[in-house]
Amino acid sequence: LRFASDSSRFSIPELDAGIPLSWGATPDLVRLLGETVANDLVITCRPFDASEAHQMRFVSRILREDDFDADIATIAKHVAAKPAIVLQQTKGKLSRIRSGTFDARQDAAEMIEALEDDEAIAVNREYLRRVLGA
Repeated sequence: LRFASDSSRFSIPELDAGIPLSWGATPDLVRLLGETVANDLVITCRPFDASEAHQMRFVSRILREDDFDADIATIAKHVAAKPAIVLQQTKGKLSRIRSGTFDARQDAAEMIEALEDDEAIAVNREYLRRVLGA
C-alpha cells in the first residue's frame, strides 16, 4: 500500500548524486511504472508531485495532509482487523504475482487452511450476517 499526502513531492535523485540506482529498485520501478515512465524518472531525476505520482500509479491514494496521520491510522486499523491468516496468504500471493512465481495450484490449500481457521470463520460468519441481513 502506498499513500501520499496532497503536499508530497518525489524524485529519484541517484544519477544527480553520481550513483546508480541500485538494490533492485530499477526492476521494481520498471514493473511498477512501465519502462517509459521509469526511464524518464530515473534518468532525468525530475521532481514530481502527488497528483502525478497517483496518475502514474506510483501511489494508490492521495490523502489530505491535514488528515494524513488519522487516515493512515484508520486504514491500518481496518487492515489489522482482517483475519491474520487470510491477510498473510493474500499478501504472499500478491508478492508472488509481482515476482512472477505465482502458482494458482496453491489456492485450494490456502482456502482449506482459511476455512479451518477460527478467526477467519468468525469474520466470514459476521460478514455473511451483515450482507445477508440474517
